[in-house]
Amino acid sequence: MQQSEQPNEPPSRGEKKTATQPSTTTPVNRRHDLLVGTRPLFLKTRATDNELLRPYKRCLVDIVVSEKHLDEALNAANALFNALEGKKHRVSLGASNAHARRAEVDVREVPIKNRYYRQVWSPDRVTIVRIGRLELGLTLFEMTENVEMMRVGSGKYVPVRDLTTEQLRRFKEPHYWRTHDDIPSGRLALQAYSANWRVPWVQVWRESKAGQFAAMVPSIVKALEAAVPDLERKGAEAEVRAAEEERKRDEEWRRAREKAERARQDKARQDSRNDLLLAIAAWEQTRSIHAYFQAVEQQLEQLATHEASELRERLEKARALVGEPDALAHLLNWRAPQER
Repeated sequence: MQQSEQPNEPPSRGEKKTATQPSTTTPVNRRHDLLVGTRPLFLKTRATDNELLRPYKRCLVDIVVSEKHLDEALNAANALFNALEGKKHRVSLGASNAHARRAEVDVREVPIKNRYYRQVWSPDRVTIVRIGRLELGLTLFEMTENVEMMRVGSGKYVPVRDLTTEQLRRFKEPHYWRTHDDIPSGRLALQAYSANWRVPWVQVWRESKAGQFAAMVPSIVKALEAAVPDLERKGAEAEVRAAEEERKRDEEWRRAREKAERARQDKARQDSRNDLLLAIAAWEQTRSIHAYFQAVEQQLEQLATHEASELRERLEKARALVGEPDALAHLLNWRAPQER
């Protein structure tokens, strides 16, 4: 059953902004622009077997959480975003055509190798914080924990730890059985990563107890700021490497094009030569055919009229069958290497 919708704006505490308050400071109790109106959008979700929301809308802030702890996650994100904005670090969604790549998210509190893992929801656009000229991606997620579950009927599984002593006594195999599964823990984690795919960097902050995130925000902001110089240096080095790689690719493509052009020219010369030899052979054949017909004509002059008439008729049939040979036609159709 879904929770009733809560207002996006936190309740007013009755404070009034003093005239001496700096205008650049973001009030911590103000709902950040990325979070305004997002709660109902997160609740419009696809069916899921691990309780983590999979919203139909993909243009949302990067938060992976269960419905039960959605409000806590939105409040945690709000505290973090406002703290960053208060330090003049803008938080926004990355451009749809940007080259930023979202780092893979493993929501399991204790990842286990060689074990099936369900892929979680991901937005179309990454959530970015800009610290100076550097862009860092942010993903807030609820961790899952692997717990012992009991099937209690109708396909329903319940954590064994939540069963009463009486239920444990009644729920016996083979009608009820136990298994292990990953379920939302209620504890949040933040994954920050380099939005520049050429600079691999990922840092994760995890709650050890639910509700700790707000207290972790100041140290998270400081850690993000402290990571900037090294990431900027690595980014500059990556740009140099990228430029060198591009230069090498361009050189390889140039050489490949030159090689292909040489091969094309060699083939054109060879094809032109072969076609010319065919034209010469056709000329030789033409001479042979003309010589044959002329010789027959000369011999026909020496025969008697009745014999010559019959042979002349056969000669015309032979000429009609062979056709009129034309050596010049082959030469006209021939193309020089430069014409190919």
